[in-house]
Amino acid sequence: MKIRGSCLCGGVNFEADLPFDRFVHCHCSRCRKATGTAHASNAVVQPSAFRWLVGAEHVSRFDLPTARSFATSFCRRCGSPLPHATRSGREVIIPAGALDADPVSKPDRHLHWGSRAPWYGDGLPKEQCLSSEADVPALPWAASGARQREGSGEQGGVDGDCPAGRDPLRGGAPARARVPSARPWAGARTGVRRRTRGARRWTGRRGRGRGSLR
Repeated sequence: MKIRGSCLCGGVNFEADLPFDRFVHCHCSRCRKATGTAHASNAVVQPSAFRWLVGAEHVSRFDLPTARSFATSFCRRCGSPLPHATRSGREVIIPAGALDADPVSKPDRHLHWGSRAPWYGDGLPKEQCLSSEADVPALPWAASGARQREGSGEQGGVDGDCPAGRDPLRGGAPARARVPSARPWAGARTGVRRRTRGARRWTGRRGRGRGSLR
């Protein structure tokens, strides 16, 4: 069984054999910086199970010089994260957001959980923001049920792609990463918020959906 993926502009396409060797969420500071999100969602396969189909010449790679083994790949045209081989060449890391179909399996653990962003949480209201321009449903593998684990790049994490057992922003045993304090909009709770200027007020109540503007 195979699964395909692509970049945002469609100029790069790839294919991988299923099942994945591993499928994880990584919360280390490097993965958060590289993705610009709360965590990276990565699938791992053997090099023999991965193939570029179209546009391999448009893929660029960045190897972090200060890391033992940390890299990213992306499309030169649109900047979308794309698969890359580890420096050892033993594995290929596939950003799960680039997949074009349901891989059936789901992530089974959170790596570097102690380094997660302080504003990360799953208790927010859920909305379907679909438009006629891009009707994209929720990713079937994105359900939150993964185990939390302080994994390392050697044991249960991605092969050398994350610092072994520690986060570079902390410099010690796994703990919450040193990042700027949470922004007002980043909390997991909703409540009554009023604008100090202007005639519109937000009247949503805690735990009762989106509220209303008036």
